[in-house]
Amino acid sequence: MSFPDFLSKLFKSVAIPIAGMQTPSDSQYPWGREVYGLHDTAYSDVYFAWRKDQSIPAARLQALSPTTAIERLDNRSGYVREFSLRVLMAQDWADGLQPVTKRLNDYVPINRELSLQLVLHWLAHMPFESLVDALPALYALETQSRADFQQVLAALQARLLAPQNRDLVLVGTSHGSAKVRFQCWRLCLALYDWSDLEKVERTIESGDSALARSVEPLVYKLADSELQALLTQRHRLKAMALRRAVYLSLWRRKLGDTDELFSIALWDPSFSIRWLARHWSKDQPQVLVAAYRRVLAEPVSIRLKRYALEGVGQLGRADTMDCCEAALLDVNPSLRKAALVALCSFASATRYAYLTQALNDGDLAVVRMCFELSLNTGDHLAYDDLLPVVQARSQELDFFVRLVEYASHVSVWLSIHLVSLTRLAGADVQGPLKPHVDNFLNRWGRQQIYFAPSKKQWADVDAWIPYETLAPRSALRFALEAEAKRMKARS
Repeated sequence: MSFPDFLSKLFKSVAIPIAGMQTPSDSQYPWGREVYGLHDTAYSDVYFAWRKDQSIPAARLQALSPTTAIERLDNRSGYVREFSLRVLMAQDWADGLQPVTKRLNDYVPINRELSLQLVLHWLAHMPFESLVDALPALYALETQSRADFQQVLAALQARLLAPQNRDLVLVGTSHGSAKVRFQCWRLCLALYDWSDLEKVERTIESGDSALARSVEPLVYKLADSELQALLTQRHRLKAMALRRAVYLSLWRRKLGDTDELFSIALWDPSFSIRWLARHWSKDQPQVLVAAYRRVLAEPVSIRLKRYALEGVGQLGRADTMDCCEAALLDVNPSLRKAALVALCSFASATRYAYLTQALNDGDLAVVRMCFELSLNTGDHLAYDDLLPVVQARSQELDFFVRLVEYASHVSVWLSIHLVSLTRLAGADVQGPLKPHVDNFLNRWGRQQIYFAPSKKQWADVDAWIPYETLAPRSALRFALEAEAKRMKARS
């Protein structure tokens, strides 16, 4: 029996093409459409005719759907990809530039050759706006091993760097795609002889943070008058990198009113710039304390108050504890959360009291922050302190989900002990909560449960979930069963 006959018998008379066999046709192999992903009947008819005769009238290719040809450019068959390229070549459909560009790195030589012909033709004739959209895909060829990038680059630059297209390249720096903006910016640097200030101004107009970071070193080279002019127009400096460079340059050169500059930087939306302002006044912390107290006492925006609490927490001064405690009772939950973070950052002696107080907060965002801070500081919440909170929040599913998540990060028996509090959840909460509890119970391994629980932990856990109800091979059941035997032996 020949190998093709063996395959035919093995797969119930479905022949499979292998190297060296005759080129398949649709009449020979009806399953060919599925193998090659050619579900479009008209498209597949022309394709198999082309495979049989190795030539096809241009009119038949022009009658096919170009969108189908684009879809088939990623087909696993090199012949299908070649045919799709020939369809696009016959129709001169330049909308396919980006997908065809990928085929410049195709492992089949004829596909690379056809793709190169198409790309070079389109680069010379397609609308400039479409060419700008394709810049990222074209420049990506530089890192691809089989693509002839230098030839593509020469054709691309001949079009892009033409004098009549200078303004269009400049418009591309405000394109909706960040990758296009970057490539257009690189071209503008080659086209225009801009000064350092002009480059900074152009990036401000583009609003691109990546471009702003690229010109940040130029800010430090600007003249004093140019820096001061940028400070007066700081509302235009949307990019943090430019604002930071301007403020830092002005501070180092001692230009203008340093107190005004400090006040501007201290309330900047960027954390790194606010940190910079605190660093400037590190020798005079009383200045910071006065500024933070003033903002917390005045009817200003919530954002500024949060910045003040952030600064108070970083200062870590005991004489600011009263303003944090006052904010902990504010009606705004974001301020209460910020105050809790500030107090827990430096009030280590009373930190646990603040955490237990936050457990009763009406906003679950504050409660979530309480759990997070407890884990970060190592002040783990005790079972007895959580018990009244659980009873009061018995109808809040999100609270119990957070409790299970929190418990999974503490020591084993404390963890299981805390999760046993879920038995107090309301009837409406028990159903949606069960998957979270089951996942928690199944996460333990024997190597993790290596010591016995305390008497109280054992009593509460055994009352919550007797070991007989757990899976027979569960590590937790093994530990509880061993503990039950130990307790029985003691009695």
